[in-house]
Amino acid sequence: MMFSWEHNRLVTLLIAAGLAVFGCSDELYTPDAGVNSVRSDSDYRPGKGDSTQTKPGECGPYPDYYFEYLDDINCTKRLPTNRDRNFTCPTVASSPTAYSQISGQALTYRPASDEPEVDGSALHGLVPDEMNITVILVKRINGVPHYRYLSNGTHDVIVQPWSSTKFMAIANAGAALRKASDGAIGLTATVDSFPIGDLSTIVHSYNEQLYTSNGLARWFLNIGTRSQLDHFIHDGWLKRPSEESLGGNYGHPTAAVGARFVDESVSLEMPADDGSGPENQLSTYTIAEFLKRLVMHRDDPHYAMPHLQWSDVQTLLYGSTASVLFESEQPQGMESDPSVYLQNAVDITSFESAAQGQWRIFSKLGFGYSRGGEFVSAGYGCLPVFDDQGRAELDRGTEFFIVTQLQAHRKYHETDHLIAETYRHVVHGIRSGAIQ
Repeated sequence: MMFSWEHNRLVTLLIAAGLAVFGCSDELYTPDAGVNSVRSDSDYRPGKGDSTQTKPGECGPYPDYYFEYLDDINCTKRLPTNRDRNFTCPTVASSPTAYSQISGQALTYRPASDEPEVDGSALHGLVPDEMNITVILVKRINGVPHYRYLSNGTHDVIVQPWSSTKFMAIANAGAALRKASDGAIGLTATVDSFPIGDLSTIVHSYNEQLYTSNGLARWFLNIGTRSQLDHFIHDGWLKRPSEESLGGNYGHPTAAVGARFVDESVSLEMPADDGSGPENQLSTYTIAEFLKRLVMHRDDPHYAMPHLQWSDVQTLLYGSTASVLFESEQPQGMESDPSVYLQNAVDITSFESAAQGQWRIFSKLGFGYSRGGEFVSAGYGCLPVFDDQGRAELDRGTEFFIVTQLQAHRKYHETDHLIAETYRHVVHGIRSGAIQ
């Protein structure tokens, strides 16, 4: 894997003093930002994707504050060989009813038109008690997605989501562009001669040779506006409780990117509102639902993000169709997130061979040193099963969304391993049918 990121946990704290500081903060850092928050310029080394650090086939070594799974220090991230941007998960189910192997009771999957009901006991004892988690399972019945929401009772607990919300800021910017241009301009546009898809990839991959992930995420907030994003969380779209809010910044000054967008022959100058907004305080349920509605943009169009188009979602998920910064074999968009919690929950090499590229993983990490350290991860997995003729097997494949938050209490590397172990346990349970 020849791309990389210099981790966004390193953010500017004392610009005037000439010190470089790193972090995934929602607001500018204060002196109590946490351990390892200040490094001198002499400590700087290029990110994993910089050609000055790595050569083809090489991996690392990386600083000891990197994490095995959050940062993928073993460079295990893999792309599916099938690169169809119109890919639809080929899982097929025979019935909206499943039977719990634990309780023996019938469980019902519901279409998006039904008010979601969260089974708050389904993950009790299967994940760490202190983990905040929401899982949304998907069954496609005659092509129509049906859902079942699971948790350990913590789905409505409000947490600091850190950088896991950046994909939301990007989607919000796309919706604002479409609205302002009567649908003519979106995330498919260019700005300062760069495809917006490349900027999205920088945000997700932390390949920060031109801009920081935090600075670009703040720029996306400026374009989409914090008020619109917070409105989407509440009455404008998701109808989440007033206690939840979204629109805070990410600990860096805004990236020096312009606001004139060009999409084919159409151009638009957008006002950039570089200010402050409500704090980022969300539940894992809200993050999971937001991601679910983006990925299911075509499947559940009535619940799609207002003004956003499928081509915008494709750009968010896969990056630009004509990148000027990344090679075609490099992960881009939400496929380029460094974390490999979901991927390492399966034998990805064997799975790729069996599925022939007919799988997908999209994700966005979040991490902050405050309050002893907090890990957040938002992800989507499509893991179908095929027969010898290459046909998806009925009631065998799995498709799901998972959002987790776990405090580290300063045991950062231990927590990273615990999250990876939990993902393996949960994904195995989903694939085996033990978790329904």
